[in-house]
Amino acid sequence: MDNLVLFQVANDLNSTLAGSVLREVREEDLHRFRLLFEHPDGNRSLLISMRPESPWIGRPAGRWQGRKRGPSRFAALLARKLGSSLVERVAKPGPDRICRIDFSHHHSLILELTMHRANIVLLGPGDMVQDSLRTPPSAADRLAPGTLYTFPGLPHHLLFPESCTAGEIDHRLEQSADRLRRTVFGLGRSAAGAIEADSRERGISPGTVCRERLDQVFSGQAVTWYSGPGPAAVLLPWTPEGERPDRPDSRPAAVAGRYHEDLERAARFTDRVDGMSALLRREIRRAAALSDKVRRDMKRFSDPDRFRIWGEAILAGISVVRRAGGELLVPDPYHPDGELFAIPDKAGETLPGIADSYFGMHRRAVRGLAAARKREDRISARLNDLNRFLDELAKLQGEEPVEGLAELHRLEERMQRAGFAVGLAPAGRKQRAVPQPGKARLEGVRIFPREDRCDILVGRDGKSNARLTFKLAAPDDFWLHALGVTGAHVVIRNPERKGSPPEDALQVAAAAAAWYSDARNQAQVDVQWTRRKYVRKVRKGAPGTVILKRFETIRVRPNAPEPPQTVT
Repeated sequence: MDNLVLFQVANDLNSTLAGSVLREVREEDLHRFRLLFEHPDGNRSLLISMRPESPWIGRPAGRWQGRKRGPSRFAALLARKLGSSLVERVAKPGPDRICRIDFSHHHSLILELTMHRANIVLLGPGDMVQDSLRTPPSAADRLAPGTLYTFPGLPHHLLFPESCTAGEIDHRLEQSADRLRRTVFGLGRSAAGAIEADSRERGISPGTVCRERLDQVFSGQAVTWYSGPGPAAVLLPWTPEGERPDRPDSRPAAVAGRYHEDLERAARFTDRVDGMSALLRREIRRAAALSDKVRRDMKRFSDPDRFRIWGEAILAGISVVRRAGGELLVPDPYHPDGELFAIPDKAGETLPGIADSYFGMHRRAVRGLAAARKREDRISARLNDLNRFLDELAKLQGEEPVEGLAELHRLEERMQRAGFAVGLAPAGRKQRAVPQPGKARLEGVRIFPREDRCDILVGRDGKSNARLTFKLAAPDDFWLHALGVTGAHVVIRNPERKGSPPEDALQVAAAAAAWYSDARNQAQVDVQWTRRKYVRKVRKGAPGTVILKRFETIRVRPNAPEPPQTVT
């Protein structure tokens, strides 16, 4: 976070949070905390992001769109120690990227916002360390519970913005090849670039322009400025010449919050698109390798009629067949002169037995060739789908996160229609139309889409069964498993939260549960079905081992579901 913007944000928070009462500490993800305050003039909130590559604080720009999670040990400690405490002061002590929030009862929060060293430290009476979000080895002694808190060390070779003069800045720039941001401590890249551009335009020294800007910030005359979302988004502690403030009524904490949330949203979107691209390329490589294997099988099964002709030739000329050197010399029944040709012999077998084996090879080769051709058609269609999805994904690279996320969600839905198990995690209780992007992954389950959206999901092994049941399935989805045997977990999606699944969907899913189980070869199989919320893990049991609070049973014939069709 820009050090000068942090100074403005701390002053803004001090004026708006002082006198408020902390009511709740929410941990939204591993790095993100939201503090909710009650104030006589209205409720307030503070967002703290401890993401190592870009820590920041500010006012949240909106509601958290990710999945809710329970508080960690540290978040629970903050809620217990600081809950119902009064905020006395918010300040930025010293030149470092640190913000301090003092509460009543002699407790304080120290927010260390240095890149790759971001941390939250809880202080008790006398500024004694009580706990910290992280305890890296390099700071273990400094942050040990029960020790007096000390600020991290500062670089001695840089000038501090509060005390340096214009002459010192210019002299340092003349004496070294460093640029401005490597000379003045805490000066962000965007701010340093704006000062250098202003210096060239006005024809005065960078030190003079830098000191002017610093004085404006420290005196409270500068207005925090955000250029707006986009690839070249800029956050400055002052409004550039010729530009208007981000919003007339925006306070620094709100401007910083919008800027950083837009950056995080864009980063999450980019990570999602990159992850999806890598996933598709990996699947294309796998499908291409599988296609090569199928072609080899087709080559092995090629010309199945030769086995039938060999068997017929042996039976037709059984009285004159001669064995020589591991071959059978047999008259060709289709040649007018009965010309002899060689057939591979099978040592130790009679001639009728050899003929029968060749007839069997003919039947297997015919079936194998037909199956290989059918499989090759499916793989070819899958490769076409994958390449088309990859082309569509490449078009999203330059999209804005908000519009691009909606397009990405639609693309994931089309991939699901084509049988690709992506984007299957439920959106949550409120069922958002466009969920926030997370880590892109191809779930280890089979998906069989249906036109009524009651899609059927089938696990592959213990781990995928456990993930399907307890991570991907919603509480009101329907869950199935073959009774009394090892097998796959099967889920029927229930987006409308109906009281029972459609009859045809239940029959197909139950047949799939029987097919993907150890009872596949039985004529009839009993299958349990219930809502997912009635399924419980077995304590210390193997992955996928469950118990049911209640269930019903249906008897079906094992049968594999029809594979999904190509999506156009």
